[in-house]
Amino acid sequence: MTDAIVKGNHLRFLGKNYFRGGAESVQLWSYGEKKSPITQTNYLEVQGRISVQKPKIRKATVITIDFDKTTEKDLLVNINVALVFNGASKTAYQDMKSGKLKLVKFEVANEDILDAANASPDVLEKLIDYGNDARIVDEIFVVMNAELADSFASSNSFGVSLSVGAVKITAEFGAGSSGNTSITLSKGTTFAYGMLKLDWDANQKKNKTKITKVTDDQWGPN
Repeated sequence: MTDAIVKGNHLRFLGKNYFRGGAESVQLWSYGEKKSPITQTNYLEVQGRISVQKPKIRKATVITIDFDKTTEKDLLVNINVALVFNGASKTAYQDMKSGKLKLVKFEVANEDILDAANASPDVLEKLIDYGNDARIVDEIFVVMNAELADSFASSNSFGVSLSVGAVKITAEFGAGSSGNTSITLSKGTTFAYGMLKLDWDANQKKNKTKITKVTDDQWGPN
């Protein structure tokens, strides 16, 4: 399995470059404008989070890090270290390197993102205003202890509930299991994230009414 390489402004995994700038403001289903400042890293300027009626997580994956190519400085920059590492900021690098803490990627299916956005008229109006810079977050990376991370990675079913500023995800194991496992991801806990570009049913702003397609965006130098 290919290991992730973490840099200060992005995370590279399986050939894709994920964003790290502004991660502390990002949650699953966040939307806003992609910003590309000349002297800083690209980031999502979050404007809100879609009010999803039936939120679903498609997959949770434990991501290993290539520590030969990832420095402690890069690992800890552009995030809310205290929240991401749950207070273990002084030992964060070693805890990740030893496997005591692990990185987990949560994904939302593209079709679910598209449906949720199109079912939210107020969100659609704002996204149309943002033009070509409109983005929606479909993937986030978070840090959790090894046992919890492995529990989520071994589940194929997830319960999701949204509250103000938080997303609660439950790994469900069905009848006969020893119990479900839950984690609440609040603002500030995101380590890195992926987001989607939007295609519309019309080219002119005044004629746009719905999103017809979403595709991966990637971090780049501009």
